[in-house]
Amino acid sequence: MGTRSHSADKWQKGFEPIKPMEPMSKPLVSLVASFLGLGLAMSLFATSSPQSNAPKSHLEEQRAAHAVFRAYTRFEEKQEYAHIYDLLSRRFKLKLEREENVKDEVGYKNLRLSSEAQWSNFQIGKIEYQSNDTFKFIVTAKVEESGVVDNVKCTYSLVRDRGKWRIDRWDHPVGPGNGGD
Repeated sequence: MGTRSHSADKWQKGFEPIKPMEPMSKPLVSLVASFLGLGLAMSLFATSSPQSNAPKSHLEEQRAAHAVFRAYTRFEEKQEYAHIYDLLSRRFKLKLEREENVKDEVGYKNLRLSSEAQWSNFQIGKIEYQSNDTFKFIVTAKVEESGVVDNVKCTYSLVRDRGKWRIDRWDHPVGPGNGGD
């Protein structure tokens, strides 16, 4: 009973004490520290997910407002007015309901189709930052009404409404030749 097998001796050797590591050389330490620092910096500057509540930069906000305005111009040029209604702010919709009895997309589409004006060739001349929640787009566009074609200058205000950019108002000139200027 006092004899040990060869495999028992091997097993015992597996539990030899661990020797302390030799200190790393200074160049290796600085290299490891550089990689750790780079990794931390990259994680801090990484873009946040869409679910993040982190504030967006002014430029990101302008891009988001610009995307909504471009969607509006595409719908306007195709006369897809029901889709435009979804891009309007709550305030604008309430004004339409109060002044024009427009309560939904169908009502807005019917209102717009009753006009002969057809808008196209929108060109953004300038985007002005008004506040954290407002951008003003100064635009030229072609409008055709009753066979008369004119290039007009318009101003659109986009606001953040319930977390999304929406068209809150527009100022269009009246009559040919920008008569309202």
